[in-house]
Amino acid sequence: MGSGFTGTRHLRCQNACVTYSIQPDRTQRHNIPQDGETVEKSIHPFSELFAQLGLASDEASIRQFIADHAPLPDNMRLEEAPFWNASQAALLRDERIDDADWVETVDQLNLALHASP
Repeated sequence: MGSGFTGTRHLRCQNACVTYSIQPDRTQRHNIPQDGETVEKSIHPFSELFAQLGLASDEASIRQFIADHAPLPDNMRLEEAPFWNASQAALLRDERIDDADWVETVDQLNLALHASP
Protein backbone atom coordinates (compact mmCIF):
# COMPACT_ATOMS: atom_id res chain seq x y z
CA MET A 1 0.00 0.00 0.00
CA GLY A 2 1.23 3.46 -0.85
CA SER A 3 2.37 6.10 1.55
CA GLY A 4 -0.60 8.36 0.72
CA PHE A 5 -3.09 6.29 2.73
CA THR A 6 -5.07 7.87 5.53
CA GLY A 7 -7.29 6.25 8.08
CA THR A 8 -5.05 3.19 8.24
CA ARG A 9 -5.82 0.54 10.82
CA HIS A 10 -3.80 -2.54 11.65
CA LEU A 11 -5.60 -5.74 12.62
CA ARG A 12 -4.28 -9.04 13.88
CA CYS A 13 -5.83 -12.16 12.42
CA GLN A 14 -4.39 -15.61 13.05
CA ASN A 15 -0.79 -14.44 13.47
CA ALA A 16 -0.95 -12.18 10.43
CA CYS A 17 -1.11 -8.41 10.43
CA VAL A 18 -3.81 -7.01 8.17
CA THR A 19 -3.74 -3.37 7.14
CA TYR A 20 -6.65 -1.73 5.43
CA SER A 21 -7.33 1.83 4.52
CA ILE A 22 -10.62 3.61 4.33
CA GLN A 23 -9.40 6.44 2.12
CA PRO A 24 -6.36 5.45 0.06
CA ASP A 25 -4.73 7.80 -2.36
CA ARG A 26 -5.93 7.74 -5.96
CA THR A 27 -2.83 6.19 -7.49
CA GLN A 28 -3.13 3.61 -10.22
CA ARG A 29 -1.23 0.36 -10.56
CA HIS A 30 0.20 -0.34 -13.99
CA ASN A 31 0.81 -3.75 -15.53
CA ILE A 32 2.66 -4.01 -18.82
CA PRO A 33 1.54 -6.98 -20.93
CA GLN A 34 3.92 -8.68 -23.34
CA ASP A 35 2.54 -6.78 -26.31
CA GLY A 36 3.85 -3.54 -24.77
CA GLU A 37 0.49 -1.91 -24.09
CA THR A 38 -0.11 -0.46 -20.66
CA VAL A 39 -3.11 -1.75 -18.74
CA GLU A 40 -4.28 0.21 -15.69
CA LYS A 41 -6.09 -1.41 -12.81
CA SER A 42 -7.54 1.07 -10.35
CA ILE A 43 -7.59 0.43 -6.64
CA HIS A 44 -10.87 1.61 -5.17
CA PRO A 45 -11.12 2.95 -1.62
CA PHE A 46 -13.54 1.43 0.90
CA SER A 47 -15.74 4.53 0.59
CA GLU A 48 -16.45 3.75 -3.08
CA LEU A 49 -17.19 0.08 -2.33
CA PHE A 50 -19.57 1.04 0.48
CA ALA A 51 -21.32 3.48 -1.87
CA GLN A 52 -21.64 0.69 -4.47
CA LEU A 53 -23.20 -1.49 -1.76
CA GLY A 54 -25.69 1.27 -0.91
CA LEU A 55 -24.19 1.82 2.53
CA ALA A 56 -23.05 4.99 4.27
CA SER A 57 -19.59 5.64 2.92
CA ASP A 58 -18.06 8.19 5.29
CA GLU A 59 -15.11 7.11 7.43
CA ALA A 60 -17.02 6.98 10.72
CA SER A 61 -19.82 4.85 9.22
CA ILE A 62 -17.35 2.43 7.63
CA ARG A 63 -15.46 2.01 10.91
CA GLN A 64 -18.75 1.45 12.75
CA PHE A 65 -19.94 -1.11 10.17
CA ILE A 66 -16.73 -3.11 10.57
CA ALA A 67 -16.88 -2.85 14.37
CA ASP A 68 -20.53 -3.96 14.37
CA HIS A 69 -20.05 -6.98 12.07
CA ALA A 70 -16.53 -8.30 12.76
CA PRO A 71 -15.36 -10.92 13.22
CA LEU A 72 -17.05 -13.22 10.76
CA PRO A 73 -16.55 -16.96 11.32
CA ASP A 74 -13.43 -18.28 9.56
CA ASN A 75 -15.47 -20.66 7.41
CA MET A 76 -17.91 -17.96 6.16
CA ARG A 77 -17.33 -16.25 2.84
CA LEU A 78 -17.82 -12.50 2.88
CA GLU A 79 -20.88 -12.65 0.64
CA GLU A 80 -22.50 -15.29 2.90
CA ALA A 81 -22.65 -12.96 5.90
CA PRO A 82 -26.25 -12.59 7.11
CA PHE A 83 -26.22 -8.78 7.12
CA TRP A 84 -26.02 -8.39 3.30
CA ASN A 85 -29.18 -8.18 1.23
CA ALA A 86 -29.40 -10.30 -1.94
CA SER A 87 -28.05 -7.63 -4.30
CA GLN A 88 -25.13 -6.73 -2.00
CA ALA A 89 -24.19 -10.41 -1.65
CA ALA A 90 -24.40 -10.87 -5.42
CA LEU A 91 -22.12 -7.88 -6.05
CA LEU A 92 -19.50 -9.17 -3.60
CA ARG A 93 -19.69 -12.72 -4.99
CA ASP A 94 -19.47 -11.57 -8.61
CA GLU A 95 -16.47 -9.36 -7.91
CA ARG A 96 -14.66 -12.27 -6.26
CA ILE A 97 -15.55 -14.85 -8.91
CA ASP A 98 -14.85 -12.56 -11.86
CA ASP A 99 -11.62 -11.24 -10.30
CA ALA A 100 -13.05 -7.90 -11.31
CA ASP A 101 -11.82 -4.34 -10.90
CA TRP A 102 -13.10 -4.21 -7.31
CA VAL A 103 -11.58 -7.52 -6.16
CA GLU A 104 -8.71 -5.97 -4.16
CA THR A 105 -11.05 -3.71 -2.22
CA VAL A 106 -13.50 -6.59 -1.65
CA ASP A 107 -10.56 -8.68 -0.38
CA GLN A 108 -9.60 -5.89 2.03
CA LEU A 109 -13.17 -5.77 3.33
CA ASN A 110 -13.13 -9.56 3.70
CA LEU A 111 -9.93 -9.38 5.76
CA ALA A 112 -11.25 -6.54 7.91
CA LEU A 113 -14.50 -8.39 8.66
CA HIS A 114 -12.73 -11.67 9.45
CA ALA A 115 -10.20 -10.06 11.80
CA SER A 116 -10.73 -9.98 15.54
CA PRO A 117 -10.98 -6.46 16.97
